[in-house]
Amino acid sequence: MKNLPRMAVKVAVVLVLVFVAAVIVELAPPLQRLDQWMLTNETFLLVGNIAVIAIGLLLLIGSVVSLLMDSGTPMDHADIENQARSMRDAEAGPRAFRASSYRLFGKGAGSQGHDEFSFAQLKAAYSGGTLLRTPVWRRRLVAMIGAMAMFIGIVGLVLVISPMALKLLVAGVFLYAVIRMAVGLWQA
Repeated sequence: MKNLPRMAVKVAVVLVLVFVAAVIVELAPPLQRLDQWMLTNETFLLVGNIAVIAIGLLLLIGSVVSLLMDSGTPMDHADIENQARSMRDAEAGPRAFRASSYRLFGKGAGSQGHDEFSFAQLKAAYSGGTLLRTPVWRRRLVAMIGAMAMFIGIVGLVLVISPMALKLLVAGVFLYAVIRMAVGLWQA
């Protein structure tokens, strides 16, 4: 309950931003022409964005499978039960107290793996030339390209199907995210 005023302020800020974006759209004829162009080419733009999302998903899944095949460790039956329990507990939502026991009957097979790196390690791999020569960094690069393609495709999909005021806000958020990533990579 004590977060209610903070939440009300956030909702008010979003509503003001939507109102300001709607006013900007009404006062800017180039934005209206852009919206009309997007409406006339909506099918082509939707197909293109869905294709980008699908390619990004395939690249990301392929890199995860490659990670599991190259450096994954097999999971025993207890590990699989623990994974199932943690997934079901996460789906159950917030809790004050919960005790759970999950049993999976029959055979189970799985593999687990993890990979992490920082922007500084990425910059060092790029400047040292190992980004394209080392299999681990090639896999990481494919995963990053896949994730970025999915992100760009989903943002593009929202830009195609939403009203112009929301398009303006989403484009601003996308630009902010790109700038923050570029600054983080630059400062690493």
